[in-house]
Amino acid sequence: MNNTLKNGKLKNRFIIGSVGMAILFMAFGSYGSFNPFEIGFYTSIGAGIGWFYISYYGFKWLLGNNKS
Repeated sequence: MNNTLKNGKLKNRFIIGSVGMAILFMAFGSYGSFNPFEIGFYTSIGAGIGWFYISYYGFKWLLGNNKS
């Protein structure tokens, strides 16, 4: 396995990226909102969490399948 996956650098980068995506969803999404009393706030946070899991574990899976 790649040394990049063993240390926490990669995971931290994906966490920062998912927070950035949640902010983008809040700013430009059709239901996004910065107001915590609206449902768009929580859907944007959920989308950011979903973005993290799909991108991080998908990237980890892709690097794990590359055994060249």
